[in-house]
Amino acid sequence: MAVRTKAKPKAKTKAKATRKKPPSKEVDVKKLVAKINQREVADFFGLSANAVAKWNCPRNKDGTYNLLKLVAWWRKKSEEEKRELRKTAQAQEGKIRLENAKAGKAELELQLAQNEVISRDQIHEVFAIAAQYIKKAGVVLGRKHGATAQKLLDEALEKAGQKILEGID
Repeated sequence: MAVRTKAKPKAKTKAKATRKKPPSKEVDVKKLVAKINQREVADFFGLSANAVAKWNCPRNKDGTYNLLKLVAWWRKKSEEEKRELRKTAQAQEGKIRLENAKAGKAELELQLAQNEVISRDQIHEVFAIAAQYIKKAGVVLGRKHGATAQKLLDEALEKAGQKILEGID
């Protein structure tokens, strides 16, 4: 029968201090995105490679793309397009306002031609005639119900006339 004996532990050496570190797995992102092909750009932006080919965007000398420069270009291009759209929208709004004003003017001119609209002077004449009839009715009221009734009606007519003139002028 063989007897097993315990192996003696090895003496600690300074080997730990001389061990080499494993190579770093860090990736240099700038280098990674500095040279990407057209398909990768298309995938990044969610487009087809043909769409990317039509862009007038910055490229590297070897025909590849630098993604960081490309994103900066894309941002600038988008801002320029937004500004142009705003200008176009403002111009369009101005055209619409002008067309609406022209249509309103044409409608008013048509109504004037068809005597559907009356002038201020005509309104003043109508109110003056109406006021005369009411004034005469006030005189009759004064005879039947006394001077106080006629005075109340005269004051009411005066106030109504002032309000009408304020609204017209």
